[in-house]
Amino acid sequence: MNTNLLEFNPNAQAKPTEQFQHSSENPSDLDKSQLVRESGLTNDEEQIVVAQIIHAYRTQWATDRIMRMPNWLKNAEFDKGRQVLGWDPITRTYFDAVAWYRQNNQETDYSYLEKYVNNITQMMRRNFCSAVASAVPPVVITPQNAENLADMTTAKASQEAVSIIEEANDIKGMLGLEAQYLYLYGVYFKWTRFVIDGSWVGYKDEPEFGDINVQLSGDHFHCLSCGADTDASQVDINNPDNMRCQNCSSQLRPQDFYPGELDTATAVTGTKERANGLPKWSVFSPLQVDTDPTADCIRETPLLALEMEVDTAQLRANFPKRAQEIREGTESATNDNATYERLVRTLVYSANYTITADIFTQRATYTQVWIQPDSYYRLADNDPLMKKLQKLYPKGSKWSLCGNLVLDVRASVLEKEWSACKLHKGYGLYPPSVADNVVPFNERYNNISNILDDYMERCATGITLADPNRIDIRQLSGKPLTGGVLNPTPTKGAGIEQPLGNAIFHFEFKLDPGLFSYLDRLFNYCQLIAGVPPQVGGIGTQAGVETAKGQKQMLDQAMGALGDIYGFIKVEHAEAGQNAIECLQKNMQYTGSLWSVIEENGSEFRNNYVHLDEMQGRIRVKANTDEGLPMTPTQKRQWVENMMEMAKDNPVIQAWFDIPSNQEMAAEIVGMPGSVTPGSAQRSKTLQDIRKLLQSGPLPAVGPNGQPQIDDDGTAKMMPSLAPNKWVEDYNMLLDTVRQFCAENCDVKDSNPDGWSNVVAYYRLAMQYQSEVQGVMNKLQADAQRAAQPPSKDSDPTIQAMEARLLQQAADAVDNLHELSHVPPALTKNMINGQVSASKELVDTVTKVVTK
Repeated sequence: MNTNLLEFNPNAQAKPTEQFQHSSENPSDLDKSQLVRESGLTNDEEQIVVAQIIHAYRTQWATDRIMRMPNWLKNAEFDKGRQVLGWDPITRTYFDAVAWYRQNNQETDYSYLEKYVNNITQMMRRNFCSAVASAVPPVVITPQNAENLADMTTAKASQEAVSIIEEANDIKGMLGLEAQYLYLYGVYFKWTRFVIDGSWVGYKDEPEFGDINVQLSGDHFHCLSCGADTDASQVDINNPDNMRCQNCSSQLRPQDFYPGELDTATAVTGTKERANGLPKWSVFSPLQVDTDPTADCIRETPLLALEMEVDTAQLRANFPKRAQEIREGTESATNDNATYERLVRTLVYSANYTITADIFTQRATYTQVWIQPDSYYRLADNDPLMKKLQKLYPKGSKWSLCGNLVLDVRASVLEKEWSACKLHKGYGLYPPSVADNVVPFNERYNNISNILDDYMERCATGITLADPNRIDIRQLSGKPLTGGVLNPTPTKGAGIEQPLGNAIFHFEFKLDPGLFSYLDRLFNYCQLIAGVPPQVGGIGTQAGVETAKGQKQMLDQAMGALGDIYGFIKVEHAEAGQNAIECLQKNMQYTGSLWSVIEENGSEFRNNYVHLDEMQGRIRVKANTDEGLPMTPTQKRQWVENMMEMAKDNPVIQAWFDIPSNQEMAAEIVGMPGSVTPGSAQRSKTLQDIRKLLQSGPLPAVGPNGQPQIDDDGTAKMMPSLAPNKWVEDYNMLLDTVRQFCAENCDVKDSNPDGWSNVVAYYRLAMQYQSEVQGVMNKLQADAQRAAQPPSKDSDPTIQAMEARLLQQAADAVDNLHELSHVPPALTKNMINGQVSASKELVDTVTKVVTK
């Protein structure tokens, strides 16, 4: 080896840490010589790293890995439904025994291999996945420093950014794949990187610049008399006598003509499409990911290798300047078991026991390896190269290879791109899986089922033998033997005098009845050991548990165990979310602002933006601390219905339902699709107003005389830049929404004081409008009440005149009664009863009228 190639370069600079994946829309622009200059390593140095670090580490744990792969393959085959398997000791793989015999033993009776399979493995997998992947694990994003404004801003923006990333990566479908890998292999690995791909996240139009001709001045005539210029279009050049200056009317000559001046300038000449980019997640099984099996977590492994078979044309499109060097069918050069591992990965996707030749002859194995910085000490005997790597890639490096061809080398931090979720702790990165327990029971179940099937098909009705020398079987063939009638039996040959029973014998087989119940016991044991009882999938109840309370207890216990697994998934999602946000921050200059399109009740579509200047701080993504599995839709509906039932007697629950956002959540859970909660349109409209208010500041209030108005506290009174619609707002909902927004976003007061003041001015004006509108409504109600009452007697002159006349008559009657009361009875001889009665009736009538 030429030692000059290993000399340490003191001028070498550390490479920036990127998290970028090359694609056909973002290909590598490096050829072989450019890669040497870019990576800082010579070709010989690259091969030393491949041989003495990558290959050495993978060989170190190759035996452990190769012993696990048949079990992983068997779990996958059983889940696919191929359960009549044979073992090939040469390739060390399982194969479909029935299919092999059909193809290779045409003259052999292989009917004994024709077995029915009972795909318990897949059924249990579906129940397991439906429980642990029922809802996307929520994450909580907090600022790294709550007193740092940039961190606070980034934390709020990152919550929206995570939602955008999850939607683009189909997080719900990915969660199902994660649960499937946990079930089959006991672990899944997730790779986070930045990908530019327009077919995935769309395109944007950006301006295209070019040189254009700019006319500095037009064609014109210059007047020598006054010095003014006259546009050529205003001069009749066909009639020289009428060629006059527009300023002084002097005669213009042909030689006074000057052509316009042109120049070139750079300007926008059009637009072109540019592919957008976004952090991308991909989930892999241990069949694709090779790492230290004794490491307890990603950061503890010295390196991680990702291998997959890819289309050679696609790989060449990603590295166009190395296309001639990328060969079809190339295997990994860093793994001594490359052929075997490639075979196992391919069999998982195959539909038969064999694979097509193009997998090996055309597809290439693409190897990507992440090396931890401590692994450089493998080169301790080559000190110059070790120090060179430590200076160039102090936090680690990522190597892309096709065979022994190094396609790319870049700086990388392993734990910032990779995360893993394990089913069990304490078993390294390749723990036991659920399928490891289910598959043996599935095999036993199939064997017992086959015994029962054979008995039912061949032995349940017995077997009848006949002596062909005495019974003419051809005469009896196809003829029904009916009961209660004579059935003639043709005979032949000698021995006719012997009893017919000596020529016919019927075998009856016995089967232990306990074999039928044994199947049920096997199935129940399988569910218990796997931790997925029938209640989890809603397919039945636990045998031997008679009460509903006991069944619920069994379900709660099973859900508790599955809840632990869901907790592991939540932690991994938080780690992947942290990696995705940091990846976005490093590469956001390639994609610009992000946005998601949302629609709220009572509003049109709008964009929720995440801008570059909002992503400059540091954040922490943590798993939500809630316990257990997420609630199913049925459980959520039941919970809300119980809350609604208890609300009439519980003021706390009533206050909970008074919050508009809680009302909307409850309506979404229990309501019909498209249903609208009371006040939802007003709340949506108010939130839109708040967003507009935050974009500007308030305006000084001006009085009728044009002078600034003074507030009660002596300061200038401010008016919002956007006023409520005075006569149509639901002010109770409006004011509640503003108060809730201000309570949840109190940091806006410091980060956007003008916008905050604008919102406060809006709130105060809404309170003023509410009071004015209420005053008008009160006046209208009072007027309506008065209009509904009968006319008052005080307002009718006729009634008033009649009342005055009655009062006068009543006064006269009272005087008359007074006089009559003093007349002696002897004088009247009892002849004044009529006068008294009439006067009294008149007085009573007037009294009733006046007091009514």
